[in-house]
Amino acid sequence: FTMWHEYFPFGKIFTMDISSERKEEWGEIFLGDQNSLSDLERVKEKIEKCDVIVDDGSHVPEHQIKSFVYLFQQVLKPGGIYIIEDVECSFWNPQSEVYGYKVGKHNILNFFSSSPYEINSPKPPSTRVAGRASVSAHAPPLSPFTTFRMTSRKRRT
Repeated sequence: FTMWHEYFPFGKIFTMDISSERKEEWGEIFLGDQNSLSDLERVKEKIEKCDVIVDDGSHVPEHQIKSFVYLFQQVLKPGGIYIIEDVECSFWNPQSEVYGYKVGKHNILNFFSSSPYEINSPKPPSTRVAGRASVSAHAPPLSPFTTFRMTSRKRRT
């Protein structure tokens, strides 16, 4: 949180963390889980639009995809930058765990690799995969290197 303020001293810094919250005059850490649509919606209501989103959350591909589909459309300003860190977890054994979550069978790079085909498909939008076709209204076709930041770790009990 402080590191991002050092990089962007004139910006407002908003982050999400699974286990802590904090407020400064230059930004805020919101308590929440990147895999929870209600948590993402709650944060959206407080921060509105962002120029840059960096996902450094759970590193679970399913969570990265879910966050991207929501935040890219609802929170990122047109022309903004979305960065996803730690995409290598897409290539781990699906039974492997990161921060207490199973990695699973989703693959974030496959998701983005198919996006240009979905966006530019001659099929009508109603027959395209949900969550992908609507990205086209916001930006040009995505490359497999599109990347996003939020901090999120499994909640401690």
